[in-house]
Amino acid sequence: MVHPVNGVALDMVHMIILKYLILGSMFKGLNVRDAEGFSLYKISMIENVSIATLYRRALELMNYGILAKMSRGNYTITTKGYFTILYLYITGSRLVNNELATASLRRLKQNWGLEEFSDDEVFNYVKLLVKGMERRRLSVLGICVDSFPRTVFLILPEKFRKKPVREAISEYIGDEALVKSAERVIAKAILELFPTVTLKDSCEAALMVWGRQGDAIRYRTLALRCRIHGYTLGECPIANNLINLLIH
Repeated sequence: MVHPVNGVALDMVHMIILKYLILGSMFKGLNVRDAEGFSLYKISMIENVSIATLYRRALELMNYGILAKMSRGNYTITTKGYFTILYLYITGSRLVNNELATASLRRLKQNWGLEEFSDDEVFNYVKLLVKGMERRRLSVLGICVDSFPRTVFLILPEKFRKKPVREAISEYIGDEALVKSAERVIAKAILELFPTVTLKDSCEAALMVWGRQGDAIRYRTLALRCRIHGYTLGECPIANNLINLLIH
């Protein structure tokens, strides 16, 4: 059975390839080493699917940007591939179960360098990205997710200078609780993407600064990494005082 994903058709053979690449070590008593770069030949022997069919499906997945070729007959899943699997899970596809989604989430966390955050925080961030895609009517295969910081553009409204970031995203996405649950991950993305200053108390702040030459410089604090509170989208009076001194 073929399941369209934003216009892209994935069937059970596609999913067999993806499952073995992600969960290969759990099948048929195989070694953990086989979980990465699992060969199509091994899959063909275990699942009794013709090697020609597997090669065709693998080529389709490569064209979608979900797979990358490692060597002859060996493939690995891309960051977009892990994201696509989570997209399927979040949007209710029966092709992806809890086990596959959890394994994909943990691989995505590694690729994005988010090991310091909980699975729930990163999963909720991905859910926000899916909501942002739906609002912008973007295809899951038409976006670039290789750069973690740039994914935050999917949930930032075009004009958010006049409001605190948390409020602006909550209004744009329409889910304040989900934004709050993924706040630390959002803050990290913003800190890696926007210009930052390091304050005397060792806190780091991402700023949006504007103002014409000769006018008073204006700014908004977008995100903070605070010694006390960690990653946050909230305002910090101490940080604001230090930023005022720095700018003015």
